[in-house]
Amino acid sequence: MIVTMNNKLFDQWAKTYEEDVKKTQDNNEYPFAGYDDVLNEIVLRVSNMKATTILDIGIGSGTLAHKLSELNCEITGVDASSEMLTITKQKVPNSILHQYDIEKGLPENVLNKKYDVIISTYTLHHLNDEKKVQFINMLLELLNEGGKILIGDISFETRDLEEDCKTKYSELWDNDEYYFISQELKEIIPNSLFIKKSFCAGIFEINKE
Repeated sequence: MIVTMNNKLFDQWAKTYEEDVKKTQDNNEYPFAGYDDVLNEIVLRVSNMKATTILDIGIGSGTLAHKLSELNCEITGVDASSEMLTITKQKVPNSILHQYDIEKGLPENVLNKKYDVIISTYTLHHLNDEKKVQFINMLLELLNEGGKILIGDISFETRDLEEDCKTKYSELWDNDEYYFISQELKEIIPNSLFIKKSFCAGIFEINKE
């Protein structure tokens, strides 16, 4: 399924999202190969931080938020889809949720707080490369001292590896999505670390300087 930042499309996809993710993950195929590894690594890194406040950008159906809720953190989530947020609220009743399209930024009541860690999984690829960098820089301003950003997403170490994946999965490829290239992001945001989790997925850890 080709996905754009469209809340109606995500509303329709909400009920089968986790099942669809599992299918491609179990087959080790684009776009969700390594999905569970990405989420579990983020949970591990958050637990090692002893974070108490988390902002989840693109919280979706709450799979990651539910794992993180076991750490007794306050979780604030943002997502464009009301149906996704309904599912998340059932999984994480104490979460603070906001329906908002991140292409427009973030809601004021989210911007007015500070967080120990900000996470985003399989969401920021809907922003073009320039907007991604602007968005990440905005998120850095929302971190408490010693905080970090953890981004798990479709990503590649180099542009050539992305092209190889695009060729192999040409029928599924969405040209309206903008995937992370770690080599290029490192040049723009030097304090970023890339942790590869599959041929098409990884985690970017960005620490507040």
